[in-house]
Amino acid sequence: MTDSAQDTPAPAIGQEVFGPGKQFFDNVVHDNLLESLLELTAAVWTCQDRIMILENVLSDLVGDNRNVAELVEAYQPSAQQEAARAAARAELVQSVFRSFSRRPVPGVSPAQNGVDS
Repeated sequence: MTDSAQDTPAPAIGQEVFGPGKQFFDNVVHDNLLESLLELTAAVWTCQDRIMILENVLSDLVGDNRNVAELVEAYQPSAQQEAARAAARAELVQSVFRSFSRRPVPGVSPAQNGVDS
């Protein structure tokens, strides 16, 4: 590590979230769409992977004579489970669309944008 790298201060905590973000295109809207698409793709793959694993585990547990897909489709969650699902859904929506709300407003100071400088 060089001396100049050691002298560079680290960005303020939270600045990467409330800061300008990565720039891939000239238009910030395109950047927001790309970031949301990447976040959504990661979330979908994580869910798809877990579903495949859980279906294999469940199939091993219940045996080959029961159709796992039918068991899943027939399942009725409790009110508590429905509330947990609603909270998880809200968290997913927040995660996917976070990049649309984190861009600073041009002409507004970083402090007013929620960035500690």
